Amino acid sequence: MKKDNQCYLLAIDLGTMSCKVAIFSDAGELISHARADLTIHYPQPTWVEAAPDDWWAIVIKLIREALDASKISPNQLAGIGVCGLMHALVPINRQGNVIDRAMLWMDQRCKSQAEWMIQNFGEKIRQLTGRLPSTTTSAAKLLWLKENRPDVVERTYKFLLAKDYLRLKLTGEFATDVSDSGGTSLIDREGKKWSVGLLEDIIGVSAEKMPVIHQSTDIAGYVTQQAAEETGLAQGTPVIVGSSDVLATLTGANIYAPRRVCLYMGTAAWMAMSAETDDRIHPFSEDVRFRYRWLGATATLGAGLKWYKEVLGQAEASQAEKNGIDPYVDIEREAAKAPPGAGGLIFIPHLMGERAIKHNPDAKGTLFGLTLGHQKRHIIRAIMEGNAYIIRHLFDVEEDADLSRQSRGKITEILTVGGGAKSPLWREIIANVTGKTVLAPRIFEAASLGVAILAGVGIGVLNNIKETTNAWVHIAGRIEPDPALTQKYEKSYRLYRDLDTALQKFYLRVED
Repeated sequence: MKKDNQCYLLAIDLGTMSCKVAIFSDAGELISHARADLTIHYPQPTWVEAAPDDWWAIVIKLIREALDASKISPNQLAGIGVCGLMHALVPINRQGNVIDRAMLWMDQRCKSQAEWMIQNFGEKIRQLTGRLPSTTTSAAKLLWLKENRPDVVERTYKFLLAKDYLRLKLTGEFATDVSDSGGTSLIDREGKKWSVGLLEDIIGVSAEKMPVIHQSTDIAGYVTQQAAEETGLAQGTPVIVGSSDVLATLTGANIYAPRRVCLYMGTAAWMAMSAETDDRIHPFSEDVRFRYRWLGATATLGAGLKWYKEVLGQAEASQAEKNGIDPYVDIEREAAKAPPGAGGLIFIPHLMGERAIKHNPDAKGTLFGLTLGHQKRHIIRAIMEGNAYIIRHLFDVEEDADLSRQSRGKITEILTVGGGAKSPLWREIIANVTGKTVLAPRIFEAASLGVAILAGVGIGVLNNIKETTNAWVHIAGRIEPDPALTQKYEKSYRLYRDLDTALQKFYLRVED
């Protein structure tokens, strides 16, 4: 319940396949929330693009919906935070207009460019940036543009990241932050400035085409008159620089908590854990007090269920929507009718290459064990279980490394966040496959919560990030693993591992 003496924070979270806008009180209470799916384009089998102008149109709609639902005046919004998907360069001209679609992080067309950069300049790139490029990050994608769309590069004034484009539309300011720039593979090894040696000497693109880098909590600008007219926001409302969805999610999951493991379940999955002191601190963090250790990421997770919904479950999804039911809730109910183990089906979830254990842009998805006796419910459950198996594999790799270092105890709890985590069945499957307790937070959309916190700190409404996350992030539920099901899943998991290994040699023989 809102109070007249409260102020409010608006959070915009631009994901790969959906966008969310939420309004929070300065006490961390969710006041209103609006969500919409995004359109993704697949011009070729391994190409994945989005139209940034479509993002802005959706954000306008969602801001108005969230404001209407909140029953508050736009003047009561103390500030705005924006976060978004990483690794999606948006080419913008000097007038702030989009020049071309953005290649998304899962786009694999730049495989040859990544390989060329590593083979010819691998050691130099490592010295310049501290990391090698991959098909996921922006360095190889920028080289692909330089080689295949030089007109786009020539016309580009600034290459922005996804959330930076939305903030440009709100404020008219060109900028980015440490967390988003840190994921491009275009930053110097100190993580403070663009690598001129990589951009200009290897890729052949002027470093002047990259935006200035700020802290996530810095105020980037203020809502312009035009943006106010389009969105219903109050002109002059401060907008912070914002962050990648990763940093926002970790903030909204309270990664400060000791040995807190965060499993994000969105279009893809990724995991990170708190780290007080560690040699493998991920470079996205701008605050030395905000330390975390990256445990790995997959290429697809929720994208698998979305593929099922749009390809195999289209009729059921359409009927569910007519009945006022979330199609994914209906899909989960169907999956729950299938037995654990999905009747012997094993799903290899590499639907757009893979980046989990060993980066492989050629990897493909596989449904193994299919018979005439299987139904759609078995396929859905197999998709959910296959993603749980790859998460288990990531844990196994991490715990094997910990054992060799003899530095930590075994991870026993996982905090799940993101849209996929809203599924009790999926959380239960993950608990039983991994043998770990799965925690559910009060607010699953951790990125929205996290960027609201960053906004509150940036404008001075909130004292600091750590204090606020401790107060705002609460555990609302937990699922303990069932020993009998964990034992049953062990056999399926070992078959998954054997299949995953055996299939590697066949991927290059698949013609797109």
